Amino acid sequence: MSKKKDMSESELEIMGFLWKQKEGVGLREICEYFNSKENKGWKQQTVRAFLLRLKDKGYINIYVDTDTNKYIYLPKNSKEEYLQEITKKLLNKFFNGSIHDFMSAFTGGKKLTNNEAKQLKAFLEEEE
Repeated sequence: MSKKKDMSESELEIMGFLWKQKEGVGLREICEYFNSKENKGWKQQTVRAFLLRLKDKGYINIYVDTDTNKYIYLPKNSKEEYLQEITKKLLNKFFNGSIHDFMSAFTGGKKLTNNEAKQLKAFLEEEE
């Protein structure tokens, strides 16, 4: 697992938008979405700064569309891959890699309900 820096809340919002796209998008489309749908009021310069930080942190690729001569932004990994990465990081950082300690913290030290235990068992059997 690579040593990527954590994303800020705004960077995570941008990644959420990028993960929903079927292909890479330009700066204008990103700004339009956040300013019209999310009412952010972000200037292009602000969004560009977030995007450059995401690139520096290793979360996105940037390339130039040769037809339009515009920068295109797209995620390096899927949302699922990102979630797996941060979950492993969390497990190792706070629980020394112990699933038992993680589950204990997750349940607040309480026993799982029968339904939760069945779901967990089904999940684990599915993964084998």
